[in-house]
Amino acid sequence: MKQGQRERRNKRKQGQRERRNNRKSRKKGQRERRNKRKKGQRERGNNRRQGQRERRNKRKKGQRERRKSRKQGQRERRNKRKKGQRERRNNRKQGQRERRKSRKQRQRERRNNRKQGERERRNSRNSRDREKEGITGSRDREKEGIAGNRDKEKEGITGSRDREKEGTEGYRLNREALGRREMKPWEI
Repeated sequence: MKQGQRERRNKRKQGQRERRNNRKSRKKGQRERRNKRKKGQRERGNNRRQGQRERRNKRKKGQRERRKSRKQGQRERRNKRKKGQRERRNNRKQGQRERRKSRKQRQRERRNNRKQGERERRNSRNSRDREKEGITGSRDREKEGIAGNRDKEKEGITGSRDREKEGTEGYRLNREALGRREMKPWEI
């Protein structure tokens, strides 16, 4: 290859290299400017959304608080109303109870008086009949020496306690003597 051709080719290649480098640097500049622009858009979008979010949260918080205070007021009014209803019902029931009690009391007294009268009349009638027939009461029997419980004790007729004292084994002593008995199926 001759000297002139080599120089021309080198010059051409040099021009191509420069144009490619210029194009690359231009593209790089465009890319950087576009990235910068996009970054700005992103930040502005984020800021806008952040502001919207904060305003919405603030609004929702206000709504929540107002609803809470409204519910609180409703609850207090309802409780007050229910308390009043409860007290009125209790008073009414108390009155009914007292009236029923006094009515029952009056009925009981009337019944008792009636029963007392009947008892007195029956007793006087029975005592009159017994006196006529010569039937004696328990006091008369004691006077006549017919042995009642007291007389039995005097005569040494022993009850269960006396038997235990005397060593005659009753149920309690028997159980202790035999030791722990076997339990029946229905006692388990």
